[in-house]
Amino acid sequence: MIKISRESEVSLINILIDQDIISGKDLSNIKKISIEGEKSQLDAVFELKLTDEDKIIDLLVKDQSLEIVDLSAIEISEELQKILPANYINMNFIAPFKIDPDGKTLHIAISDISKLSLMRNLKTITKKNIELHAARVSQISEFIEKLLKDNKTTIKSIKEKNVKEK
Repeated sequence: MIKISRESEVSLINILIDQDIISGKDLSNIKKISIEGEKSQLDAVFELKLTDEDKIIDLLVKDQSLEIVDLSAIEISEELQKILPANYINMNFIAPFKIDPDGKTLHIAISDISKLSLMRNLKTITKKNIELHAARVSQISEFIEKLLKDNKTTIKSIKEKNVKEK
C-alpha cells in the first residue's frame, strides 16, 4: 500500500485528470474503493487499472526530461536524514536520495510535476543546488518510510546547523 500525504495524492489525481488518464466519472469509483479498502485513492486508481506507475513516471519524464532513479537500492545516510524536515518530506512526498561529494547539490526524486514549484523553497532550506529525478510512486513511498524512521529533523534543527556552519 502506498503511503502518500493527502496533499500529494490530490495533486497527483488532479494531474491524472488533467492528462485525461482518469475522468471525473472515475472519481466516485476511486473514492468508493479507497474508503471500502482503507487504502489511498492512488491505490484505488491502480486497482481499477486506470493507469499504472509506469504511465505516471512516463508523464513526468516526457514533460520534464528527468532522469529516472531506482530508489530501491539506495542506502540512506545520516546526512540525508538531516537535510530536510521530516514533515516537509512527508507532506510534499519527495525523496532526497543523494548529496554530491562536493556537498553542493542535493538530488531529489519526485513522482509528479506539481513538485517543480518546490525548487526555490528546497534550495532555501538546504542551502544546496537541487537536481530533480523521476521515481516510481511506490519507491518514493518506501524510501520516505525508511528515511523518516526515527527521524526528528525539524526546521529549527536545520536552522541551528546552518548557523553553526557560518
